[in-house]
Amino acid sequence: MLRAHNPDDAAKPAVRVWRYIPIVAASCLGRVDYYVCCRDVVGASMHWHASCGERGRLLPHLIDRTKCRGCIDALGTRWRGYLGCWHLGVQRHVIAELTVDAMRNNFVLHPLEGHDLRGRKLTLARTGRTKTSPVRAEVTQPFADISQWPNEFDVRSQLAHIWGYDSVSPICWLDYHEGM
Repeated sequence: MLRAHNPDDAAKPAVRVWRYIPIVAASCLGRVDYYVCCRDVVGASMHWHASCGERGRLLPHLIDRTKCRGCIDALGTRWRGYLGCWHLGVQRHVIAELTVDAMRNNFVLHPLEGHDLRGRKLTLARTGRTKTSPVRAEVTQPFADISQWPNEFDVRSQLAHIWGYDSVSPICWLDYHEGM
């Protein structure tokens, strides 16, 4: 199912509407390129819950600790950053997951007043051959004309939907420097 953008965006390509936008992480198989659609990184405090699913998963830390599954199970937290992107290979929006290592070594991703990441190319890769190797992120300068790009989307709302929440309010959102 394809939808046209707003009349103001008539020159932009039609975008396929998906039920959700997937979260993508760096691969140990090689570099993956994305094109940033959002202005800045959205950070969240997360719990690693090894007993969720076959391989475990990250669960968001909730502001109300009495309802937070990770706090109830006395699990520690770790910061994760999320960036709304466009994946040219599959022609769809994705949410790129960034680790502390990726942020620490790339000052372009740090939040600054008036800073805008939209239109930049983001390359994610793992430094080793395992899925737990540190993540490296490279960001290029913005492209000259981003008017042809798909629209920006609300990363927080998409993440809340993926994690099973009706709103963004119960989740503990943290900027990069607050999560350190």
